[in-house]
This record gives sequence, C-alpha cells and structure tokens, in this order.
Amino acid sequence: MVQQLVWTPKQSAPKAFPERQALMPVWGGVPMPRPQWQNIWKKKLPHATDVDALAYLHIPFCANHCVFCGFYRNAWKDSQSSVYTDKIIEEMATEAEVRTGEGKIRAVYFGGGTPTALLTEDLVRLIRACYQYLPLAEDCEFTIEGRMSHFDLEKAQACIEAGANRISIGVQTFNTAIRRRLGRKHSGDEAFEYLAKLCELDAVIVADLMFGLPNQTDDVWQNDIARAAELPLSGLDTYAFNLYPMLPINRMIEKGAFPTPPGFD
Repeated sequence: MVQQLVWTPKQSAPKAFPERQALMPVWGGVPMPRPQWQNIWKKKLPHATDVDALAYLHIPFCANHCVFCGFYRNAWKDSQSSVYTDKIIEEMATEAEVRTGEGKIRAVYFGGGTPTALLTEDLVRLIRACYQYLPLAEDCEFTIEGRMSHFDLEKAQACIEAGANRISIGVQTFNTAIRRRLGRKHSGDEAFEYLAKLCELDAVIVADLMFGLPNQTDDVWQNDIARAAELPLSGLDTYAFNLYPMLPINRMIEKGAFPTPPGFD
C-alpha cells in the first residue's frame, strides 16, 4: 500500500497568489467542506508515512496558459519564486516534526503548473529540502516536470546535481502549427533538438505526447510517434486530449478557430 503526500500552500499562503478554481476533475475523490480542510489535514498528517508513500509538490505557475490545459495555475512572475519556495519548505519542515510513521517516500514529483518556471536557485533548494525533510528511499524516483521554456540545460543540470533523477517534458506534439495554436512558443523542430540535448544529461528523460488534439490527423499523430522514436528517450507518456468544461479551447472551438476534436470512440 502506498499513500500520497501533497505539498501546496494552504490557507496561510501569501496574498501574492490569488485563489483560482481548479478546473481538472478528481476521480474517486470525496469532497470536503472548506472549513474542514485544515482539521482533516492535521489529523491525517502524523500518519502520512505509516506505510510507504509518494510526495507531490505543486508549483502553480505558468509563463503562458496553454489553451488545452485545465490544471491549477497562476501567471508567472520571477518575484514569486523565492516566496513560494520559502512557504513550501517552511511547511515541509513543520510537518516533518509531527510525522510518526516509519514508511519511506518511494517517489517525489514536482508537478504544476510549470515547476521549471521556478528560478534555478529555488528549484535547487526545494529539491534539497525534500532530501532534508522527507524520509526518501535509497532508490527514490525524483521527477521534475517541465517544459522547454525557462528550462535550459544549465538549470536541468543543476536539478540533477541537487538530487533529481528523472525529468519529464511536456511536448504534446511536434507539429509546429498545432503547437502554436495551443499556446506553445517553440516550433516542433526546436522541441526535438531540445530533447536531444537534454537526453545527454545523466538522468531519466521522458516526454509527453497527446493524441486527439484538434487538427491532429492520424498522419500528424503517426509523425509525432515517429519523431519521438528517433530520440534516445528513456520513456514516452501518451495521453488522450480531454475536452473538459471551462477550458480556454472550448471558446476557440465555439468561435470556429478550432474544429471539434474527435470523441473517445
């Protein structure tokens, strides 16, 4: 049995981070009234590592909003990096004092938003804080999720030297036209070349691809798979595009900027 710990600032978060409604649905979750959140967390926290666990740290910032994404995020500003990192580390240190279990953390995942938007020094100290305040297993898989914007090879290398051993890059598609329409600034060729260089680093490198995107024909999807196969990646994650309510792309589809994407069938 494996439990999951999640770190993201709670009610005491600084005002620099306005509250946003998360758009992604949660499968199998049990809704709890907001006033009970803190009490439930405090009650469960001492037992979070009674068995082996996973740790997820949420970095809710993005330089720009991809129109297909419904994850919780805020517009990125460099000034937020150290403030948010300080808050996460403060909570990790406090919570480490009350955990009583002997379980180990088998995997750590920095998700978002865009974790790699954090400044290099803050990413590094957040990684090191995990080693300081979490009971990491010797073979713990430590993943930094990100995108090529704001994540050059020097920052990636700094993460690896700090203790990350797996990097996951959200490519979604190598088709430049579709990428630009979705809100991605770099071309497909630039994404390909970036991944090729990233794979030279001493870490597990994986990439994300999505299928079922608007304007993504079978030929486009086949080409995405073929291009990914040319790279020395350690792995490839593929996801179906989900047209959730309230996504920005819905308005674009309504206005005719995008065709209606195919259904799951």
